[in-house]
Amino acid sequence: DDSNCVTWEEFRLAGQKLRYPRFASAWRALDEDISQSISMVEYDPGSADLLRSFRNWALVNFGSIRQCFKVLDQDGNGGVTFAELKRACHKMSWDGDVRILFDYLDVDGAGILAEGRRSVTYNELAFLDSWTSEPTEQEFACIDDAVMAEGRARRKPGNSARVDAITARLVTPVEFSLARNRGCEFLSRPPE
Repeated sequence: DDSNCVTWEEFRLAGQKLRYPRFASAWRALDEDISQSISMVEYDPGSADLLRSFRNWALVNFGSIRQCFKVLDQDGNGGVTFAELKRACHKMSWDGDVRILFDYLDVDGAGILAEGRRSVTYNELAFLDSWTSEPTEQEFACIDDAVMAEGRARRKPGNSARVDAITARLVTPVEFSLARNRGCEFLSRPPE
């Protein structure tokens, strides 16, 4: 489904179709985090990062992979050559490795234009429109910072100390030994 996420069921069906004898063992080796799905990040993090970076760049600059392709295909012949891709990426400040990206996208190597040059077609790029990628640690940190800033901006003046006190109580682990010493009935009873 071009989502960059393979479920156990998809993997199992592919293993059976290919008559791979130990697909369950292969799955266990690939799904290290036991998330019940695998993505390119788990088996080729460098490639996943390059494709994620290009996809994000295309979405920010063009809105979609389809629109990106239309702009990259400057001569309108249905294919983007390495030179066209490199020129656009440089001009619009994508700092990834264009050669490696081009080779990744031209999977079959069959995208040859009439002039005899290799090219990438939209069909070879289309999967990036539905491709999902896991946020990086840096992206998680940015999201956390934005949420915290938004929360601080919503606070009413004068409530800051009260909100901070409540937040501190919510994020501080409860010490059960203190609760028992205070005579909390539900903690001193034996489990039923």
